[in-house]
Amino acid sequence: MDKATRSKAFEPFFTSKGPAEGTGLGLASVYGIVKQNQGYIEVQSEVGRGTTFSLFFPRHEGEAPDRHERRYMWHVPGGHASILVVDDEPEVLKSSCGILEGLGYQVTAAGAPAEALERAALRQEPIDLLLTDVVMPHMSGSALARHLLDRWPELKCVFMSGYAPPEDSLPGEPYLSAHFIQKPFVRRDLALKLSEILGPPRSEARLS
Repeated sequence: MDKATRSKAFEPFFTSKGPAEGTGLGLASVYGIVKQNQGYIEVQSEVGRGTTFSLFFPRHEGEAPDRHERRYMWHVPGGHASILVVDDEPEVLKSSCGILEGLGYQVTAAGAPAEALERAALRQEPIDLLLTDVVMPHMSGSALARHLLDRWPELKCVFMSGYAPPEDSLPGEPYLSAHFIQKPFVRRDLALKLSEILGPPRSEARLS
């Protein structure tokens, strides 16, 4: 990277790729996660040779988990509710949908808010829950939620992001913090969050 690119590398939506080739959120998400864990990033880059990102975190002073605890089989709640998943990062979308399908949910995937609205317009039955990224190009997750809530007032919403919200709420969106999950998340965390929102589980899935 040249000096100008390097200075903007962690800015949301900045990308050196062409149109439709990248959202510019990858490094911004990494930066947010590292800062949330009291770490920092060092960047070494030379044009024509490559770039190295070094991530540093505080050393954990606690005891390591017991080996048997790490192997313990957790029972996590699943269900059969219909869930619309929206994320502009293909790998995150694929991973989230895979987790939900494994838990027994009926999943509809969309790679952008506009696509989500199109898919919703084709449905006869309401969606039970919206799982959406917060920061996306052209339309935010909260704006998407408002559109869908106009049609389905009983719709439940879960917002996910690599950026941690303030203690009480996200700026200008006081209702978001109640149903928020931090990315990256693991299968058990997502399962428990959905069970908390959707009510008692109708099935159980096993997590190793």
